[in-house]
Amino acid sequence: MSDKKSLKVKLIHCGNINIANPQADKEQKNIFFMPMGLIGLANYARSKGFDIEILHMDILYNNEIQGEKSIYDALDIGNVDAIGMDCHWANQSLVVIETAAFIKKLRPDVFVFLGGFTASLFSEEIIEKYKQIDAVVRGDGEIPFVELLMELENRKHGRTSNLKNVQNLVYREADCNIAINNFSYVATQREVDFLDYADISVIRYWEIYRDLSKYYSNFKPTNEEPMFLLEAARGCPYSCTFCGGNCVAQVKMNNRTGPIVRKAESVEDTIRKAYAMGYRTLYTCMEFEGCDEFYVSVFDRIKDISGEMNYAYGSWSLPTRKLMDSLSESFKHVVIEISPETSNHDLRLLNKDKRLFYTNDQLEDFLDYIKSKKNMKSQLFFGYFVANDTYETICSTMEYILRLLVKYPGMIEIEYANFSTDPGSLFFFDPEKYKIDIKVKCFSDYLNCLEENYVKSKGRDADMTVFKPSYLSEEEAFEIDRKVKRFNFTFSRFRKAVTHLLYMKDGVKLMMKYVETSSTDVDFGSEGAIDIVKDDITSFIEREGINSHELIRLVNMEYKKYKEKYHVSKPTTQLYLEFEDDELLDKLSLNRQGLNNPPVILEEDDFCFS
Repeated sequence: MSDKKSLKVKLIHCGNINIANPQADKEQKNIFFMPMGLIGLANYARSKGFDIEILHMDILYNNEIQGEKSIYDALDIGNVDAIGMDCHWANQSLVVIETAAFIKKLRPDVFVFLGGFTASLFSEEIIEKYKQIDAVVRGDGEIPFVELLMELENRKHGRTSNLKNVQNLVYREADCNIAINNFSYVATQREVDFLDYADISVIRYWEIYRDLSKYYSNFKPTNEEPMFLLEAARGCPYSCTFCGGNCVAQVKMNNRTGPIVRKAESVEDTIRKAYAMGYRTLYTCMEFEGCDEFYVSVFDRIKDISGEMNYAYGSWSLPTRKLMDSLSESFKHVVIEISPETSNHDLRLLNKDKRLFYTNDQLEDFLDYIKSKKNMKSQLFFGYFVANDTYETICSTMEYILRLLVKYPGMIEIEYANFSTDPGSLFFFDPEKYKIDIKVKCFSDYLNCLEENYVKSKGRDADMTVFKPSYLSEEEAFEIDRKVKRFNFTFSRFRKAVTHLLYMKDGVKLMMKYVETSSTDVDFGSEGAIDIVKDDITSFIEREGINSHELIRLVNMEYKKYKEKYHVSKPTTQLYLEFEDDELLDKLSLNRQGLNNPPVILEEDDFCFS
């Protein structure tokens, strides 16, 4: 380790709670997890002798902060020299900007800087408009971060200091002009292999962060053990319309023209350190040419510990059978994430990179294959509005989701959510090309939408709706959005009743008729939404002449239970079937494999939940 430096640095991850406005702004924003590189960044700076610590503000708020004085003490604001904040996801932006202003109020001379995808894309606007931010480190931060700390160390001790020496830096000069340094640093494989991503002791309350880091799923036991976000590579070679990490955005935000892949032995070392720190689930969402062979080689290296671990594998295409076999053989439990986005082949081909395309038949072949694996399940992610989406294609996607759930009971869970339009997505860069009307064109636009979504309006979805297809009126887009919201709301609040309905004769068509004919004049984030939907379901059952006492009983039972419980918002997939009788689910699974002869036919009594 280098000589000890006197510079005191805090790296802050702003989560769901805004410490500058905690009572008004604490809605779920889906940003509990820190960017994967932040821990490596902090450990690298520590190795250079800097006094550095990561603070997760949600955890800090719940353990130390009870007012302004406690914030002052928790940040050690009287002694800290520099505070860095990740502004990686757009949903963080308002909390980051307001927290920075709050910190500057407590200590005006502390140096505050940002990093991350969103900060990188909007670096000049941030420095121009938000005086509480002194600098933004664009793109990969490891070397520029240490260069910045060295210059601040020199400044602290009265030595010659010049921020022009810091690569990738955008900052405000003494005369308030914006200075833009060369965007010259892009991490190499050697550098990312060198970083220590797994020593989370650099986080205050690291044990709490580890224990709260769980896979957002209803699949047990994968969702019960601490999950480690594993950085296998950086960059993306693909160009999907809706994703802010696409290859076009990578050039603009990180000056990266292609992915860099870590060596298998380096990834192995990270996994072993994560295991030693108490993690028992691994998660990756990184795909590149030849990635199947790469992952298999990593799994072969950790056979001695992988049998005690779970794996959540995010796949943008359909993984090969070789990879699925390796995952199943290596780990206790495996969940594979797949993102079809839409059931319509033409729209899928338009919106996903063509190299990632697959048909619905190929998707179901994949599901059939993992069905044969006793330890594998799948999460499926669908989204609206994709480019060229219409009311008809969205309804078709909802119907396809229901058919998949009935076809693969107990082994899949699905999310159907609105796209929030990441800054850096192709939708964001070129909305006219994709026939999109978009509310956000700059950083301050995102802040305005975040304030509306999280502060002024309560109970909104974590992902904001900031665009609509240009060929739909505001009223038409709102009507479609409400129908999908009703679809999700009904499923999540009356899950057992929906499961029962779907297994009745023409159950999928009945569920779709309920969604399409029910009123959309409901605020699904309000307390009263559950009452309205319960009445709507009951009226629908009566109107359609559905003769099922058990269905009515389930609706009333779930309504009563929901009203009696305290509910906390959690970002998790909401579309899955729920069976009280595990034996029944096992029999239905055997139906799918053709092993029940004759197949099990569901009767009314099969759904008698306690």
